[in-house]
Amino acid sequence: MLFSYLMDVNFSSYETIYHLYGFSEPASEKMYTIIEMYHNTAIILSYIFVVIFVIIGLSIKLFRADVNRIAISFDKRVEYLLDALFVIAPIIIVYYLTIPAVSFILHSDRMSAQADTLFSIEIVGHQWYWSYFISAINSNYLFNLCYLISDESLIHEAYGQTITLEFDQMIDNEVDVLTRCFEVNKHLILPVNERIRCFITSEDVIHSWALPQLGIKVDAIPGRVQAFMLSSLKTGVFYGQCSELCGVNHAFMPIVVEFVELESFFDWLLKETKYRPYKALLQNLF
Repeated sequence: MLFSYLMDVNFSSYETIYHLYGFSEPASEKMYTIIEMYHNTAIILSYIFVVIFVIIGLSIKLFRADVNRIAISFDKRVEYLLDALFVIAPIIIVYYLTIPAVSFILHSDRMSAQADTLFSIEIVGHQWYWSYFISAINSNYLFNLCYLISDESLIHEAYGQTITLEFDQMIDNEVDVLTRCFEVNKHLILPVNERIRCFITSEDVIHSWALPQLGIKVDAIPGRVQAFMLSSLKTGVFYGQCSELCGVNHAFMPIVVEFVELESFFDWLLKETKYRPYKALLQNLF
């Protein structure tokens, strides 16, 4: 029944796929790829289930003691053929399932190391909240966002400087009961359709920074810094939680990231930053 249902469903739409498997609506290319690989794996496992079920059924029916009083023997060539089949078939299946997954991991690592990014974020896990350090927003990248900068003196004044912003994100217990375990005191605001390089570590115990709709789950390990790429194809507020048991308040360590248009992101940044040259520069850009 499951096999026939999977084969009859129209999978041309990702909405059909993620609703079928119980995923939240994906918002990044990475999550779309994860769901597609999950679907392909489900199809292969359905085939395997049917084949094994048929083999067990035929074995029960054809090789019962009351039907065959004498044990059945096969020709040596048939035995060799079966042995080869039982060795080669699993190798092909494992190869088919492994190659896309490994390629996806290697591609993600290469993108994290080589892709051009608007800025970087340092994420630090604590018991039981997150700290964010936004840095490395340099003037070179900002200049490329506009076609004309009229004030050359402003460019020279801002050139080589960086915008930095630091804040803590912790659970907000004053909100409505329906969202009290997910809402935080301050959202992390990021621009949509832009790549952001993230570095994550922990100050105390192992945490895990997870955003299911973006296909992100990265462990924060004390004494070790891990890098990953963060981006979203659509605007919206995305919720996550610490996904590694980290102590008594592990369940009250939410993550909230809000993706907005680039202009809205810089508007938010202007309210937070203290760099006057950048304020004037960004006001000219937008």
